[in-house]
Amino acid sequence: MIVGASAAPSPSPSGKLGVQATRNTWRDGSPVESGGENYPTDIYVVDVGRRHVRNVTRDERTEYCWSWLPSGQAIVFASVPNDRMKAGPTHIDVVNRDGARRRRLASGTGTLCPRLSPEGRRILFVAEGVRQRGLWVMQADGRHKRRLTQSHESDASWSPDGKRVVFVRELPRNRSDIFVINADGTGLHRLTRTEAAESEPAWSADGERIVFIRGVGPWGLPFAMRRDGTSVKRLASTGHDSSRGCPARRGFSAAVPV
Repeated sequence: MIVGASAAPSPSPSGKLGVQATRNTWRDGSPVESGGENYPTDIYVVDVGRRHVRNVTRDERTEYCWSWLPSGQAIVFASVPNDRMKAGPTHIDVVNRDGARRRRLASGTGTLCPRLSPEGRRILFVAEGVRQRGLWVMQADGRHKRRLTQSHESDASWSPDGKRVVFVRELPRNRSDIFVINADGTGLHRLTRTEAAESEPAWSADGERIVFIRGVGPWGLPFAMRRDGTSVKRLASTGHDSSRGCPARRGFSAAVPV
C-alpha cells in the first residue's frame, strides 16, 4: 500500500509510534488529486520492534489533529468526511491503540481540532455554527463540556500550566486580534488591538510570553509580547507572503511506501 505521511510520527508513552497517513488513491483506484481539502486519511500505530503497522481508523474519512492520551493506550483525533463523501459534521473521536472501542466525544461544524491540556485530562476545541460557535473545553472522556466564548475564534492553545487559553478572534473588515481567557471561562482579556490580521499565538515554555503572526502589508511577520499584552516586539523584518495563501490542505503530502 502507498500512503503519504501527512504529519510527523509521534511516539506514545508506551513506546509505539503513531502516524497520520494519506492514501495515494481513492477506493475506486483513481489517484488522489491535489486541489481539494479533505483527502482519505487514516491513523496508524507502528510497533517498531515487531515491525508491525496497524490502521486504527480504517474509514477513509479525513483524520487529523490527533494526539496520544497520557496512558499511551488510546488516541484522540478529529474526523471529517473526505471530499468524495456526503458532507457532514466534524467529530472528535477516541480509539484504542489496537483500533478497538472507537467512541465519539463531540460533534459540530468547523475544524474542531482537539487540543489536550498539558496534564492530559481536558480537551480544548473551537466550534463553528450559530448554535455551537466559540471555544469549548471538555474532559478527556467527553463529559462536562463547557462553552467559554460565543464568537468566531481560531488558533486556540493552552498555557503551559493549563490554566489559560490564548486564541484569535475574527473581527469585521478582515481583522483579527488575540485574546486570552481562563480555562473556566472567566477573565476574558484582549491582548492586541490593531487594524491588522493576527494569527497563530503560541506560549513560551515558561508561560510568560506569547509569540504570534501579524499581517504587515503583504507579509505575515513574527511578533512577541508579554502574557498581558504589553511589550510587543517584532522578531523579524521579513516573513511569509500572506497574499499567496498557505497550502495547508488537510491530509495531503508526498507519497511514501509503508
